[in-house]
Amino acid sequence: MNTITKTRENNHRWTRDENILVTRAYLDCKSVSEAQLLVPDIKINSVRMKYANCLYLDKGSVRTALKNVSKEHEAIWNEIKEEDVSDYWDEKLEEDGETYFMCAGICGRVMHYEDTNEFQMCGRCEHDTQKKSRRK
Repeated sequence: MNTITKTRENNHRWTRDENILVTRAYLDCKSVSEAQLLVPDIKINSVRMKYANCLYLDKGSVRTALKNVSKEHEAIWNEIKEEDVSDYWDEKLEEDGETYFMCAGICGRVMHYEDTNEFQMCGRCEHDTQKKSRRK
């Protein structure tokens, strides 16, 4: 078996659901490791590549972004970005102080307690706060 055939056999064909899970994880500022836990059958390097595709869709041609995005991934990205996530959370969930908390960051979304840190901030707000503190 030659190297090209061996490489093709090892490539993973991303399903729509896997694309959605990893794209949402990227948009929620989850780490690559956290995203890989959502799709355990996919190698972490493949998830890193998908994150690099997300970076390209998010920021354009920047360092570490990969612009070889599949049409399906781009369509999923556009669908997710068109959704108004804050309205979704506000309609479906109510803060009860035990299971759901209002994010203490700037987004103000209602989050499940497992999706917040010890300061009751979601991943995106925590990431933004850490970025701002590094600049100083």
